[in-house]
Amino acid sequence: MTTVVFGTNAWEFMRSFVQDVGTGGPVLFYESWGPRLPQAAWGATFGEYVESGTGFPPRKWSHLREPVAAEEDADDQRHGPGFFGGFYRVDELHRLFPPKPFSELRAHVTGRPLKKNFVPHGPLLVVW
Repeated sequence: MTTVVFGTNAWEFMRSFVQDVGTGGPVLFYESWGPRLPQAAWGATFGEYVESGTGFPPRKWSHLREPVAAEEDADDQRHGPGFFGGFYRVDELHRLFPPKPFSELRAHVTGRPLKKNFVPHGPLLVVW
C-alpha cells in the first residue's frame, strides 16, 4: 500500500469535501504535464485532511511526502513559512490501467459529462 501526503491551497474545497464526502472514498488524480489531454491516471483512497498554520505538513506525515515535495518543504523551512494552507493524505495510491478519459467523468454539481479536452484549474468533485 502506498500512502502519500499532498499539499494544497484549496482549503475551502477541502473543507467542503471532508464535510460532504468524508474519508475513505475513492479519489482520482490527473497528470498536469505531458503531451496528452489530461486524464485521470491515478487512483487512491482519501484518508484525511488537515489545515496548516505554518505551511508545513504535520510531523507525523513528513515521511509520507514525495522526495521532491520533501525537498521543497525543507527549503521553505530554511527561508520562511511554508507554501501550503493544508495537507491531505491518500492511501493505496496506484496507477490506473487504462487511465480514465475525462469524458467518462461527470461534474458532481451538474451531472454533465466533462469534455474530453477539459483542463481542471484546481480540485474538482466528479462522479464516475
